[in-house]
Amino acid sequence: MFGFLYRPHKDHPEVSPDVKACFVGAEVTALDHVPAGMVTTHFSGGKYVLVDCIGDTGDEAAEGVGQAIGMLMSEWIHAHGYREGDACFAFSLEHAQRPPHIETVYVKIENGD
Repeated sequence: MFGFLYRPHKDHPEVSPDVKACFVGAEVTALDHVPAGMVTTHFSGGKYVLVDCIGDTGDEAAEGVGQAIGMLMSEWIHAHGYREGDACFAFSLEHAQRPPHIETVYVKIENGD
């Protein structure tokens, strides 16, 4: 998977910083020709907790992403004896039938100390 984090307000100053960022990705077979100015990141394997954020519109589903991450980080992970791992991302399936719109949040979890 090759992707990038798009923060609209960084590229377009007229967009409010409140507008959500998104990770845009595409499946690739190699990273031999990464465009200048881009870097690669490897999401490590392991255990991930997944939360589906469902909405009647894409905006509703995207709004749920922040709420899901907040709930996982502030409540669920520690309450279940885990600690946050080194990866957190969300994505939707491009060709999924809609509605509903679904954004799936992935947060890596590791056994607590």
